[in-house]
Amino acid sequence: MSSQTVSLSRLSDIHTPAPVRIVDIQADIPLSMRLRSLGFVPGTEVRRLAAIGGRGPITFLLRDTKIAIRHMDAQSILVSA
Repeated sequence: MSSQTVSLSRLSDIHTPAPVRIVDIQADIPLSMRLRSLGFVPGTEVRRLAAIGGRGPITFLLRDTKIAIRHMDAQSILVSA
């Protein structure tokens, strides 16, 4: 039996356009519901496209749609490579 370690990162810490997969959303219920309604749901593949400034909005591509969210909201989304 082999054990596999999955390395998790915050979506806000991803700085390349390589695809990552959403694992979990760690936010209060209103923010979690808002992010899920935008398509940020566990299992979804996401690619970072662009960012404005160090802590500004970040644009992602998910399900053939470009979506920009606040840096602080992207911090609540856990992803794996």
